[in-house]
Amino acid sequence: MLDTLSHDPGLVTFSALAKAAGLRNSKEFNFSRDEKRKGFRGDAVAARFSATNAIGDRWQTLTPEQQYAIAVLVEQAEQAETLEAALLALPGQSNASDEILKGTFDESERHFISDALRTFPIKFDATQARTIASFNLPDDYGSLSLKALSKIVPELERDVINYDEAVRRAGYQHHSRFYTGEIFKQLPYYGKLLVGYTSPQPTARDDDERRFGKIPNPTVHIGLNQVRQLVNALIKRYGHPYQIIIELTREFGASGDRRREISKRQAEAQHRNERYDEELTKLGVRVNREPPRVSWRLFGLSHAAIATGLARCR
Repeated sequence: MLDTLSHDPGLVTFSALAKAAGLRNSKEFNFSRDEKRKGFRGDAVAARFSATNAIGDRWQTLTPEQQYAIAVLVEQAEQAETLEAALLALPGQSNASDEILKGTFDESERHFISDALRTFPIKFDATQARTIASFNLPDDYGSLSLKALSKIVPELERDVINYDEAVRRAGYQHHSRFYTGEIFKQLPYYGKLLVGYTSPQPTARDDDERRFGKIPNPTVHIGLNQVRQLVNALIKRYGHPYQIIIELTREFGASGDRRREISKRQAEAQHRNERYDEELTKLGVRVNREPPRVSWRLFGLSHAAIATGLARCR
């Protein structure tokens, strides 16, 4: 089944995958129950490189680092002639490869790619170099970094386990938690935290965008950057906030009755808070923060519970 996916750059139907895997029918795939899904897209990169007029079956013998490096070299090249020269020079380093990689990611990433290319085990001839230089690789991105994949994939290859278990064995706490737990004094660029949600921007002028990528939606990209600048400016002037409340528009498409219900509930909460504020003011407590209100509400609930218990005992 994996061989089928790695040799077909297009959509591989669930029926074809079931046949390749020796399954009775495509219904054994849980994704096939989704009417919007017809199959999985194959590995377009592997399919192109493993073509007989390119690298062929030797593609599968390359290390993940070597596969990644040659794919980056092809994807980043702007001129076919420069790329052909770089391919013909492999496994040696050349001015052509340096020219292609000079604007790629950061210095450590360039060294990583260059080291992988220097150990490349294949010597291309002119025909192969011309074929590979004509590749138009898909402009896409993965949800995990190469570092995370290098830890997770071996676990999946080692044993028949679910993805979440492979993630745990790889040393991560949860399959959706790839952050380090670092606490920042100010909000960093969002791409540093939203791993898997950004698209690579290797030619971006901004250092953060080039290193961490950015969200393709320009409105979201600008909005997140503006929020970061605003919050950091407030922190600089007033110090770190006690809490940040974010209001979402998830009820935007609610019906008229639902919106009225929400408005009624909000009004009740507002009146309750105003009542709490009056009581707290009488006690000389500042009311511009939430904790005093919560404490006062808990105080009221505890008294109500005690009164209810006493009434039941009578």
